[in-house]
Amino acid sequence: MDNGSDAYFPIVSSYIHLNPARAGWFDLKKSSLSDFSWSSYPFYLSASKRPVWLCVDRVLNCHSVEDTRKGRAWYRQYIQKSNRETPYLFLAFLWFSPWSFRFE
Repeated sequence: MDNGSDAYFPIVSSYIHLNPARAGWFDLKKSSLSDFSWSSYPFYLSASKRPVWLCVDRVLNCHSVEDTRKGRAWYRQYIQKSNRETPYLFLAFLWFSPWSFRFE
């Protein structure tokens, strides 16, 4: 999944992790995105609970953080901040998407 833009992958990975909240599948005021069991996001925050097949390095590395306690804490803050501040993340996803209908 790459359209040749360095900005595309961080946007699409954030979009995927934020999608359950944005879709209204649960109330962020009553629970945390990390509690949503149908997402891989909780495993990005806890290496000890992560399945062996889930590789988080590309997502974390595209944000210049490593799979350490500090890096995972940063990623949690980043996703929480993105949820509050970027209600139009889907539009950015479409803009950088290889399926976008931009005229160049």
